[in-house]
Parts: sequence; C-alpha cells; structure tokens
Amino acid sequence: MFLVEHFLVFLIMKEYLTPNGKEKIEQDVEILKSRRKGISARISDAIEQGDLKENGEYDTAKNEQALVESEIIRLEELIRNAEVVDKQKDSLVVEIGSSIVIRNIANKDSMKTYVIVGAEESDPSNGKITIHSPIGEAVIGKKIKEKIIVKTPKQDVVFEIIKIE
Repeated sequence: MFLVEHFLVFLIMKEYLTPNGKEKIEQDVEILKSRRKGISARISDAIEQGDLKENGEYDTAKNEQALVESEIIRLEELIRNAEVVDKQKDSLVVEIGSSIVIRNIANKDSMKTYVIVGAEESDPSNGKITIHSPIGEAVIGKKIKEKIIVKTPKQDVVFEIIKIE
C-alpha cells in the first residue's frame, strides 16, 4: 500500500525548474546521448567476440545502455512536463529561484542562506533546497521579516526571513 501511495504522490506532485536548472538538464541529456555511440561501439565489439552467454563486456554494455536510455527518457519527460519558473525581479515574496537569508529566532547568530529550487535541482550541501523541503514549504509566498515555523523530528524551529533576492 505504501508503494502505491508514494507513486500517486509522485504522479500528482508538480515539478518546477529554474531556467538554469532546465539548461543544466538539457546539457545532461546531450552528454547522455553522446555516450550512446560509445556504448553501441562496445556492444558491437562484444558481439564480434562471439558467444554472448558468457560475455561479461556485452552484458555490462547492455546494462549501461539500458541505464543511459532510461535516464534520457526520464530527463526528456521532466523537461517536457516541468513548469519553468523564472523568478520575478525585485519580488517581495519568496518564490522558486529566490535566494533567501533566514535567521533562527532562538539563536539570533545562526543565519542560513538558501536558494529555493525544484526537486531535480536540489543540492542542500550547496545551499539549494527544494520547495518540497520543510524550509522550502514554509517560506514560499512569505515576505521579509515574516516568521516561519519549520517542523523537525525533535521540535518546531522558528525562523525569520531576513533577505529575499
């Protein structure tokens, strides 16, 4: 039952991309497509070696081909169906593409900077968090000086939005 529910959430969850994110994914697709030729050449070489039942290189190349093809399909589908959101200049509210600075109210010295992005672009170690994250969900549509509550497993944490760019 959990898998069905998870799949349904995946189906109805809208995917968003920033223009830079879309461009990066398009570049990734081109890189994957260029890998096709090398994989095809490896498969041809393996076929020429003869007996495919015990040909590890053939199996490896076919598996790599399947992975590359499925990733190309996934990324092209993402590009087709995602909504590309271009942040409005001088927006007064947090939206996809916004760079924000938030401060933990309990620890006034603790400030964090994040860029709000779609799930595909998420890279928390580099400050890019998805709109589906607890902080992302809490800040979308909020203004400077607004307080937000982020639910964590241990406690609710209150932040204040210090800056929106």
